[in-house]
Amino acid sequence: MSMSILLSVVYILGYSPADGTAVCFGTEESGAFAPAAFEERRHAPGETGSLKGVRSLVFERSVENVGAAAFAGAPDLETVCFEGKVSSLGERAFADCPKLTCVVFASRNPVDACMDTFEGAHEQLTAVYRNEMYGKLEIAHPNAIWKNMVSVNLGSNSYLSMTFVAIPSTHLPPEAWRGPRDGGMRVMDAIRYVGPRVSTNGWMFKTDGATVFLLAYLRPRARAVELPPSIDGMPISCREYGNGSGLPEELKFDAVLADGSILGEVFGGRGRDILAKGGCIYVRGASFDAAHQMDYNNVNAVGVPEATTLADVAALTNGIPCESGYRYLLINNGSAAAVLGPENYPGRRGYVSSAPRPVEENSCPVVVPSTLGGKPVVYLPCGLFSARGEITSVEFPDTLEELPAGVCYGCSNLAKVKLPKNLKRIGRLAFYDCPKLSAPPIPDDVVCETQAFDLRPADGSRVILKP
Repeated sequence: MSMSILLSVVYILGYSPADGTAVCFGTEESGAFAPAAFEERRHAPGETGSLKGVRSLVFERSVENVGAAAFAGAPDLETVCFEGKVSSLGERAFADCPKLTCVVFASRNPVDACMDTFEGAHEQLTAVYRNEMYGKLEIAHPNAIWKNMVSVNLGSNSYLSMTFVAIPSTHLPPEAWRGPRDGGMRVMDAIRYVGPRVSTNGWMFKTDGATVFLLAYLRPRARAVELPPSIDGMPISCREYGNGSGLPEELKFDAVLADGSILGEVFGGRGRDILAKGGCIYVRGASFDAAHQMDYNNVNAVGVPEATTLADVAALTNGIPCESGYRYLLINNGSAAAVLGPENYPGRRGYVSSAPRPVEENSCPVVVPSTLGGKPVVYLPCGLFSARGEITSVEFPDTLEELPAGVCYGCSNLAKVKLPKNLKRIGRLAFYDCPKLSAPPIPDDVVCETQAFDLRPADGSRVILKP
């Protein structure tokens, strides 16, 4: 095919600058046009200026063929979605699009693609197709084009569009308007692609413009994964993880590391489906309030320090180690130990916020070890000894610089506490509701957060307590 013939083809695009979504309505030759409410762009193969800023390119249902080099070199293109019955993708049609990670086929007809149709795309390039009973989507040369082929539930029926269009139907000429039942695009508040996307680090997701919903992780050999707190500046949610696609065990994980700030989104809805059988969610920087939330969710989860890395939890191939009655995790490249909770805890599946069972029913002095696994103990979880009426005294090791929020909250018989020599901070409610405990002498440079002890004034968010 000569270059002159290539350049004679002009594609009609409707573009939405706010979302970076463009809809291809076909070619100029076919009589396609963009409704007036769109920012119309006319694109010819070999030109890239008209494709700048286009992150999602959606082909309207009437488009069945995409010619050679049609959209090659698109600098910002990340997602391509074929709403209709595309059957032919020409040579280098989407070549040299370095950010392209996801190609979505909303229909199930076979696709004739070339060996170099997507040459030069991102290494994470993934083909996403409908979750139906007919097996994998038939694509010519799939191994040469995509490393990933993933089946997902794209919608409740075959006519559900994945693009919202901000045009009242009364503003469109009759021949241009087709409702969802006829296979057209839906009229909503804004033009926005709402189908699956794939991030460069392997997450398949979709977004409603305010929240990112994780659908699957596309690197199945990984047994441990870290949840990103945000994608494209939007907070993440696991509420649709799996999205009806029947994820196999290899797409679930033994260990998941997540920030405490997204705790509710991890546990909500299908969030638990991210774990393999017997897996554990490690919640980094979980607050005292988050600890209570973890208590009552039917999922195996523990709090870990802010400094915990994916490598730290991935190293737990044989489960969480135990010593001196405590479960612990080695952090800081294996140079320090963090207490995760007691080895045996009564009646709670989730976050461990109770001490080891006492030897004597009404008298239980507790001594926290200074080392675990031969490494100094530098971290305790929030609420570790909370609400244990049998505890009468607690001795903390000098290796600790901070006592976490609620560490001894509600210990009604706690009368004596030995604080670490190197203590710098006492967390909120650490010794609150401990009526038999008198506040021990505290150096001037130790910061006590609000209501660290009972009946103490709280001016602002923290108060300095002196002997």
